[in-house]
Formats: sequence, structure tokens, C-alpha cells
Amino acid sequence: MYPETALSRVIDGFLIHVGQVLSWIWLLLLAVIMVNVILR
Repeated sequence: MYPETALSRVIDGFLIHVGQVLSWIWLLLLAVIMVNVILR
């Protein structure tokens, strides 16, 4: 669809990495909330 350039590959890799990190942080936050509710 769009031409692939070196810059677009770098940006794509960066965005994929950020997305993976955010998904782990989200899971961790969800686990902390669940533990707090259970131990209440």
C-alpha cells in the first residue's frame, strides 16, 4: 500500500516495541487491581 523506507521500518519497529511494553504494563496493572480487590 505504502512504499517501505528505512525510516518507516524504524518507526514501525519502535511502535511495535512500544505496543508490547504497554500491553505488559496493562496486564500488570490489571493484576494489581485484582489482587487489591481480592485482599480487601
